[in-house]
Amino acid sequence: MVGRPVGAMMRFDRARTSIMDCRGRSVGKDEKVGMGPQRRGEPPHIRHPLPYTRRVEGLFDDVRDLNAPSSSKPSFVNNVLEDIDPPSEHKPIARLAHGLDRVLFNPGVHWLQDPRSRVYNFTPWLESIPKVTDFAFERVTGFIRSSQDNDLHTLAKIHSRPYVGSTSSLTGLLSHIYFLMSGGKDIDTSVLSGAFAHEPTNFTPGQRMPASVVLRYTDGVWAVDSDKDGDDDSEKNVLTWMGTLLEKFLTLPEPEFKTLLRSTPAPTEGEEDDRREAYRYAKSDRFLMRSQLDCVDPRLPGTGVFDVKTRAAVPIRLDLLNFEENSGYLIRTLHGPLESFEKEYYDLIRSAFLKYSFQARIGNMDGVFVAYHSTARIFGFQYISLEEMDARLFGPDVKTAGAPNGPTRGARIFEKCVKLLERVMDEIVGVFGERSVKCTIETRERSPKMNIWVEPVEWDAGKGMNVVKLNEGEEDTKATKQGKDGEGEENRVKTDEPPIVQIDVEVQNFVAGQPVWGPRAIGVAPDEDWILHWSISHSSLDASRIRANLASAKERQFRAWNFPANISRPEEMKAWWNALDFGGRKNAASPLGDGDETVCDEEAVGKLHEVVAGDESCVALGVNGLIEEEGPEANENGAQPFNHRLFRQASTNIELLRQLSRDGREETLRAEAEEEAMGREKIVWGLLGNGGVASSETKEVAEDSGSESTVAQASEMGAVDAAEKRSQENDKE
Repeated sequence: MVGRPVGAMMRFDRARTSIMDCRGRSVGKDEKVGMGPQRRGEPPHIRHPLPYTRRVEGLFDDVRDLNAPSSSKPSFVNNVLEDIDPPSEHKPIARLAHGLDRVLFNPGVHWLQDPRSRVYNFTPWLESIPKVTDFAFERVTGFIRSSQDNDLHTLAKIHSRPYVGSTSSLTGLLSHIYFLMSGGKDIDTSVLSGAFAHEPTNFTPGQRMPASVVLRYTDGVWAVDSDKDGDDDSEKNVLTWMGTLLEKFLTLPEPEFKTLLRSTPAPTEGEEDDRREAYRYAKSDRFLMRSQLDCVDPRLPGTGVFDVKTRAAVPIRLDLLNFEENSGYLIRTLHGPLESFEKEYYDLIRSAFLKYSFQARIGNMDGVFVAYHSTARIFGFQYISLEEMDARLFGPDVKTAGAPNGPTRGARIFEKCVKLLERVMDEIVGVFGERSVKCTIETRERSPKMNIWVEPVEWDAGKGMNVVKLNEGEEDTKATKQGKDGEGEENRVKTDEPPIVQIDVEVQNFVAGQPVWGPRAIGVAPDEDWILHWSISHSSLDASRIRANLASAKERQFRAWNFPANISRPEEMKAWWNALDFGGRKNAASPLGDGDETVCDEEAVGKLHEVVAGDESCVALGVNGLIEEEGPEANENGAQPFNHRLFRQASTNIELLRQLSRDGREETLRAEAEEEAMGREKIVWGLLGNGGVASSETKEVAEDSGSESTVAQASEMGAVDAAEKRSQENDKE
């Protein structure tokens, strides 16, 4: 048990109204521990079994933690992580091209082309996105997963940290810890228009989907990798590849970007830049974390670093395989339930902001730059600061006289999440000792517990009865370490199944010495003392029940794809699926990162479970609920064979979105034909700058020409931020 400071112990004990006996049962304050009331007629010698085989608990005292001396310099983002210099040379951090940097300093959405005047706010070259199949992915740096990152492992050994991980492999775990701590706190959509006044304010099913990871053990260090568990179809997801393409599209001048297209000859040997991408490495008490640094602008506060995110429009996210037809969908307005920036922003809050905020803190970033698109064209851009995301997730920060320069609410939450993750990791790796394990973590909505299922990675069930050594303190049915015949027979049990353990985590929040619900703790004022009491238990359930619980969690990870338009039979779907190859798999370096390598759309999988106007059907497959904005990790075994179970016919509401997309394409073609017939030139507001190049048909307009109507929406969106239509209130998980 973790030691408690005397002051915190006294406050905690005064707040408790009951204590626990040796069997984990709540006992009234007038009862003696271990001598609880006996039921009438119950034999006194019969004892109820403990619900756990091992249990540890402790406190995180906010005041003590935040005032503790630290070797790191104070950070405006968080103070739980300390920067570490990378051991090898990295590429310089990229900068936004095409004059997009002005988006960073003007709140709200910036249209690429103003829909009323048809004036461009940025170079028209950005309007049309190159096809994914035209991009030479083999010419960009491939992804390095945490367990294969030699720099990460070297730093872990130097700094004596037992755990390493990168952003997306950790943010899923941190998200479920937040769900546990917050007790189901809703997001804040009060800044949105009336179109969303009665829409759901909880997190999306994709955001809450169970997270599966593998802890790969090497020489005293466990590396956290995302676990695909055999069914990784992310290479068939256009958004996974689109993220890598768009990151280069937005940060490279046009001539340099064109060198990455297949139409341009590949560079000769020796011309490639073999340096690694830019990363931030940082350490906590037990972790060493890695975050890719997408972009930088020294004029921003703090480090000036920010993330680049792309956001596909709703039909793309809900109907991925039909992306070609759905690319005709238009964003027409700032506000409204559909075809608006507000809809996309609303979805971002519910499905992506929590992950974005954790990623920004791991990378010591100021915020995220978002590009809204349809896979065929870009509609606009928005810069969302970390403070703005925190306000939507946790509520706006309030400065008090008692702590005018204290840490932000988001920083306090992040620190507690990291500290609890470290305690959880200690328990997970302690189950099977120095070996690799895979685990699935889930905090279900309205559940007071976070459940973790732990299994060994290596298990040969084909060699008859496996012999495993039992961990001290565990039940005889809990096999924890594979052994050899002839060693300590009294401590071994034979089983023909891999061993499995369920770990349950519970928390209780205290503010000013009083127990409070999670939402009240998340809204803690800067000058209030917030104590988190945590307990971690190893369940005493038998293996069959634990496996059933895990199977249930795995079912909640399942998402099915919609048949594309004009495909209705499984045979047609199989041929179409097997021919789908976005990146030229034989030659391309996979962009499928673990959270800090690419910038694919955030909910490409989990949000696909989102329903529109009552659609409760699932339409995509994902392990962590999301196609990470940087994309999921590549499957080492390549693409998975066709599985008919993963596909379904499109629902009525998906068909409605498809019709909107067809209507949008017709309108776009009609408008282009009219402009061509009129011989109208493309007009660009302001200076292109920083790599933007006007074509011979483009006319530039000076910044003082009075065409600020093209960006009048920026100030309006600064107050309303943006969101999405949700006519499905009873969002099914």
